[in-house]
Amino acid sequence: MPHIPYKYNLHSLLRNLSQEDYEIAMEFLPEICQVTKRTFIDWIYRKAFVSKDIPSESVQKMCVFFEIETRDFYNSPVCKDKLKNKFKKFKEKHLVSLSTVSQKTT
Repeated sequence: MPHIPYKYNLHSLLRNLSQEDYEIAMEFLPEICQVTKRTFIDWIYRKAFVSKDIPSESVQKMCVFFEIETRDFYNSPVCKDKLKNKFKKFKEKHLVSLSTVSQKTT
């Protein structure tokens, strides 16, 4: 079974805390994000292919907590590759539709 990376760096960020801070953060972060602990755990282990995202307000709060930039919260290579692939497909589709319209008008 291939390794599927996490969508967010939340797992690593939490693991870099001291044990005491980790335990407190596991109670504190769901509270400030106004989600259940179960939802928060789902965020930690969410795989890259899952389309559901953490609400941006919660991402901002966690970035402030971890003292990181928003871009460092995401597992960037996965997000970047996925976005580039989507753009490539969109561009190909768009160019095909433009060429079809162009052919019809000539």
